[in-house]
Amino acid sequence: MAILVAACGPKPEFRVFTDGTPKAIWDKCLSRLPDNDSIPIRGKIKLKSSKTYDFGFEAFYINVDTLNLTAHGPLGTGWVRVLLLGDSVYLTNSKNKTPVLYNKNDPIYLDDNGNRVDISVILMSLFLRPLPQRFNRVEYQDDLISYRYENQTDTIEIFIDSDNCLPVKQRIRADDDCYLTRYLSWKMVNKNQFYPTKIVMESSSSSGIMQFQIKNIKTSAKLPRDLFFHKIKG
Repeated sequence: MAILVAACGPKPEFRVFTDGTPKAIWDKCLSRLPDNDSIPIRGKIKLKSSKTYDFGFEAFYINVDTLNLTAHGPLGTGWVRVLLLGDSVYLTNSKNKTPVLYNKNDPIYLDDNGNRVDISVILMSLFLRPLPQRFNRVEYQDDLISYRYENQTDTIEIFIDSDNCLPVKQRIRADDDCYLTRYLSWKMVNKNQFYPTKIVMESSSSSGIMQFQIKNIKTSAKLPRDLFFHKIKG
């Protein structure tokens, strides 16, 4: 999988001052993102394809190997739950409560039109985790700084706004697919820490566009991992 990150800027009042070096801007970016191990969020999802679908959703994240994301239709008309535990992903829905098992790196198809998601893409897009700790190349591109990481299987390039030191968008390449995620707005959730509140995801393999509107964020929550295990049965 290959990942490319960038961002459409937060508001001007979020601007900060550094010495302008790539390391200073990267360190400031890390300090401006929530650093706790567990984050629950709640909001709305809009999936635009041949039709438009609206869902409410809630997601609970613990580190990089535990995620519970549940999406439900208006007025409780059906639900889908994606549960990540380690390298295993369990998918259940209101019509089939028997879990379907996937590997963490398997794409999950959302409909018959080929719209799909990758759990690692969801983690990186919604929670900006895990961020790489080192980079092979750094480049200036107008007001953005590109941080590029490569290994045998992955390429991660993160574009950070040099004024506010926050990501603008991210592109994630996984096998034959390429996901583009844009961060259109941010909210201060702790003192000098921010979380994206409007996130738009697109995939090169489908015409669908998925938009997340984050309504509630709790960055101080401490969620026990055992909370998730009983939900495997639906």
